[in-house]
Amino acid sequence: MANNEDKTPIRVLFIDQQRMLAGQIKDIARNGVAIDVIGEFTSIDQALGMIANTKPDVVLIDAESDNGATLERVSEIAAANAISRILVLAKNVGNGLSERALLDGAHGVVKRTIPTETLLTVVRKVHEGEMWFDRMLMSRVLSRADKRNCGSSQETAPADILTKRERDITRLIASGLANKDIALRLGLSEKTVRNHLSTIYSKLGLTNRLELGLLASKNGFGT
Repeated sequence: MANNEDKTPIRVLFIDQQRMLAGQIKDIARNGVAIDVIGEFTSIDQALGMIANTKPDVVLIDAESDNGATLERVSEIAAANAISRILVLAKNVGNGLSERALLDGAHGVVKRTIPTETLLTVVRKVHEGEMWFDRMLMSRVLSRADKRNCGSSQETAPADILTKRERDITRLIASGLANKDIALRLGLSEKTVRNHLSTIYSKLGLTNRLELGLLASKNGFGT
């Protein structure tokens, strides 16, 4: 925990109808975790103005807020501030609304029952640039994204401009693995994987794992 004290806190804004998550996060944050809760709201309508003005690092949304309509309005949060990363807590991470949330701009979907300590880890990973959702959901999202033509317009096949290591990482992204799992599979550190991903994004003109997964799937990188 001590190493976190020197880090700039991750600024998190909550949309949580029951106002429980922020309290749990604050309790752990008091023990040295670098998280700063900058806002707590019970609905998207209440939160949009502050999201636009304060630009939180992560917007954490309980999908049960707004009488369950939250997942249908993720695009409004993304439009309010393109900088913020959006993480959704849902009762069921495998339904169509979860897929829609990711296509509309969410950067991760996790179960509402996730332990608070694990949630903090996910918040950090999403803040660092990872997409966080299970492999089956990613497969469905890639399929739906392909139909909606929301992927990158990059015409050059990845194999033409990526190194072998970058192709290996791209293939594992397409199969739905997280950075930690990719690092273990390839015998690398997570930092090295993140560095490779930054280079891959730059080469291919992409911005996130979803776009990379879609492009990789189209070009035969899947397992």
